[in-house]
Amino acid sequence: MNKFSRVMPVFAMLLLSILLAVGMYQHSKEKPVDDRRIGEKFTEFSIPMLWGGDKNFSQKYFFGQLSVINIFASWCQGCLVEHQSLMKLAQTGKVKIYGIGWKDTPEKIKNYLRRNGNPFQLVGVDEKGDITVPLGLTGVPETFVVDKYGKIAFHYTSSLNDEVIQTQILPLLEKLKNE
Repeated sequence: MNKFSRVMPVFAMLLLSILLAVGMYQHSKEKPVDDRRIGEKFTEFSIPMLWGGDKNFSQKYFFGQLSVINIFASWCQGCLVEHQSLMKLAQTGKVKIYGIGWKDTPEKIKNYLRRNGNPFQLVGVDEKGDITVPLGLTGVPETFVVDKYGKIAFHYTSSLNDEVIQTQILPLLEKLKNE
């Protein structure tokens, strides 16, 4: 066995490690805007309403108007990070915000909103994660802007912040309002 034969497996492992590291680095730098479903109709769903007795929360509550739908959870650190930005957006009065508590219990969601404020018009509760596949969720938080025709105009897959709201969401809402 020559020297090259002994070094080849080590070289191959090193090369594979470098390729995996580069791939993981590139993936971590992906933008949180997911445009794969832009222009598609928002998925139909029906889940229990947080404060609605036996009523169900569904897309019928926000169709026909510009809306922001935020999927969050009381246990989600990123959701807490974005919460004050959602509160500020709600205070502008420029759009109604609807919430979906994902893989969470009604009591924990209520406590979270009492503690941090409630930017939502209505909140649905998806305890089992039933909307995950239909909405194409990758986790929480995720935010959708839905136009008055019920089509997805924007999908953000990370924690919102004031900059994203000011530079992307509010200008988009103005544009959609005039269409």
